[in-house]
Amino acid sequence: AMRGNVYHGMGMPEEAVKDFTRAIELNMEERDVHLNRGNAYVAMGDYGRAVKDFDFAIVLDPKSAGAYYGRANAYGAMGGHTRAIEDYSRALEISPGFDAAYNNRGIAYGITGKLAAAIKDFTKAVELNPGNVTAYNNRGKAYFMAGNHEPAIRDLDAAVRLDPSYGDAYRNRGLIHSQLGNAEEAAANFKKAKELGAGGAGGGGGGG
Repeated sequence: AMRGNVYHGMGMPEEAVKDFTRAIELNMEERDVHLNRGNAYVAMGDYGRAVKDFDFAIVLDPKSAGAYYGRANAYGAMGGHTRAIEDYSRALEISPGFDAAYNNRGIAYGITGKLAAAIKDFTKAVELNPGNVTAYNNRGKAYFMAGNHEPAIRDLDAAVRLDPSYGDAYRNRGLIHSQLGNAEEAAANFKKAKELGAGGAGGGGGGG
């Protein structure tokens, strides 16, 4: 199972799954192995199998914040954002300092149109972890969607200050400047985003 963690850390989830499966065959009752295999399945995009592993981890340990968080990520990836929000909330009841769960629940709230709740969650993520660059980016995007341009730009400034290679933040900042009619700033941000592989004005790039 230890080797499985190494494989997963190296971006080799298929190899990780094989190792975790062998470990589970030896001991079905090991919560962390189900948890780790579930995360490896998420990395592979095999969300149905991931959910089954997280279900089993929760049966073994109903107080596992990591299992609820992992299952929420899998539900969210399958488009089940309401179920994802429920599981992120359970994870946060168990582990109130879990900044990544606030960030991801914020994303799910944003997708379901609950922008005020999303902003509140991103704020909590940033309070718990001032280095959480994705939470700044996501809150900036949520402020922008809510029509609050000034705080949006402030958050995206903070994101690129924390991580100057974060292309998505430049792209989002470019979109805001573009909407405000600041053509030069918009162009400079889109150029930087493109250099960093985040696409220009029409490119992709989501939160997360």
